[in-house]
Amino acid sequence: MKRLILSISILSFTLSGCQEITHFSRDHAITGLGAVVGAGAGSLVGNKNNKKVWIIGGAVAGAFIGNQIGQYLNKQDQIKAEQANHQAIVTGKPQQWHNPQTHITGRAQIVNEQQVTQNVTIPVLKDRVKEVPPLDLISEKYKVVKTSKLLGGPSSEYKAVGRLNAGQQIDVIGKVQGKPWFMVANNHVGSGFVDAHSLTPIHTNSEISEQTATSVPSDQIIEKNIEANHTCRTVQQVIVLSDGTQKTEEITACNSPEGWKII
Repeated sequence: MKRLILSISILSFTLSGCQEITHFSRDHAITGLGAVVGAGAGSLVGNKNNKKVWIIGGAVAGAFIGNQIGQYLNKQDQIKAEQANHQAIVTGKPQQWHNPQTHITGRAQIVNEQQVTQNVTIPVLKDRVKEVPPLDLISEKYKVVKTSKLLGGPSSEYKAVGRLNAGQQIDVIGKVQGKPWFMVANNHVGSGFVDAHSLTPIHTNSEISEQTATSVPSDQIIEKNIEANHTCRTVQQVIVLSDGTQKTEEITACNSPEGWKII
């Protein structure tokens, strides 16, 4: 399972004091299978534009169905549970689902949230990004609400390195700490900064339009090591079976520059 997540990851992400994937030490063979199923289901529900996000989210959610809960769910139930878990982790809001065929219902909710500050490595376009200050990681898609300049740093004093058009969708790596500036990315590579008032978050995957990411040549990329704030959330999935029996399980994930990861 660890190899699966690492193969998806684009950037390095470390949290000292938290051994990554520690939840997989428990029933790791069965849980690993569940996470593989989760990743597969994630690839089914994701479109071309956001498939990577759903693969990561599916792998996170799949850790549930690999353990005791999994034996009570069919494929449809698993997909619904994975979607609910992923949305709960990303949005922080409770998610409910129901399968009328199996009469099974589920609820995913955040039961604990904390902030962790650690160093992360972020690849950026070396000829465009002149500064990468400490960030509050976001790693989600946003929509451009007004045409704006893309700048080489988090200030209007920096040189313009591009433009974002109104209606365009863009990946946001994070918000500059203490300043109203977002760092945006092209294909997971930092490409510049934009005034935070120019963007608005996209709350559901159904709002995401299909867009082709532009490939970035490796010789145009350098890595920056910065301090970043990560949000870590523990999500609890409660399954109510057709006979009224409840099954509960929890897992914790933290956001990284490329998405949410199990810890």
